[in-house]
Amino acid sequence: MTRKESNYSIVIHTDSYAGNFERALRGYVTGCEGEHDHGWFHHEIREKFAGTSDCDWEELDEDENPYSGLWKRVQGEYGWRIEELAVTPNLYCSKKGVPNSVRLHCETKPTKKQLELVKEWALKFAENSKCPKPSDRYERKERQKNPFWFIQPINILGFTLECDKVVTVHAEENF
Repeated sequence: MTRKESNYSIVIHTDSYAGNFERALRGYVTGCEGEHDHGWFHHEIREKFAGTSDCDWEELDEDENPYSGLWKRVQGEYGWRIEELAVTPNLYCSKKGVPNSVRLHCETKPTKKQLELVKEWALKFAENSKCPKPSDRYERKERQKNPFWFIQPINILGFTLECDKVVTVHAEENF
């Protein structure tokens, strides 16, 4: 029995090493929490669409969660996650093998509306990363007023919708 499937992902390309902010970007753009989450980045998008951040976001229907059923968790280096680091293509970066991009895995092909939403929120994240940073002498309470205090300023360079075609063939069959 031959099985064919398509694995879609949305890749957000930036000008900075993505390992410093990929979980925060994922939370901000998708509204999903992760196993090792910073905890507060998912609130804003949830409040905009569901009216509250205290909800089971991934279980909501399309009326309250515009990404309903879109995100896919895959096994990675640090457990099951929606996001992973991705190498930035030469189009955006002259250094080869630099993981300046964040890949968001999808269950299905995203709609145009969902792609536009990812773009909108990623650009908003980048803009917020340019906020004034408190100095080390600020108390923790002051830093928590602005969750972007620890993220270095980033720029979004572009977006890619990727599709990997996977064909599984049993040993007895021909390709």
